[in-house]
Amino acid sequence: MRILIVVYSFTGNNLLLARHLAQALGADLVEVRETTPRTPVTILLDLMFRRPGKIAPLHTDPQEYDHVLFLAPLWNRRIATPMRTAMRRLAPRLGACSFATLCGGDRAGQSETVRKDATAATGRPPTHQKEIWLETQRPVTAEDLARLTPQIDEILGWFAPAARTTSP
Repeated sequence: MRILIVVYSFTGNNLLLARHLAQALGADLVEVRETTPRTPVTILLDLMFRRPGKIAPLHTDPQEYDHVLFLAPLWNRRIATPMRTAMRRLAPRLGACSFATLCGGDRAGQSETVRKDATAATGRPPTHQKEIWLETQRPVTAEDLARLTPQIDEILGWFAPAARTTSP
């Protein structure tokens, strides 16, 4: 199965997870890059005014893959705006897709909001969805990923039941 991982990461946490998953699955990895600097204030403004993310072109064709896994942070229960923009750009040529995130915790209605965001951006509900909750907002380390092995194994199991890991 050919897998593409598309990742956006403001702090680097989701990028670390994406790299780990790409290595474990033998997947290709594409990073969503913004064309303007991102700050906590611009995050707030994007959410308040429902502004789309400004991203660089994505040089990939999702039709070349059996499945696309999107990874991005959540901002106030919503998929980060740069990722929603990337999902909309890829949607016309997108087949099966899933969404995962390393996020700061669970909030009421969060899973439903994420599913709605993903469905609205891609035109189809995600095949799988996983929110891995962190106890901290600091940068994630390899040791943190090791503690998250059961949740990471769940994501790996979506694609290849044999692709389990005991450590990142």
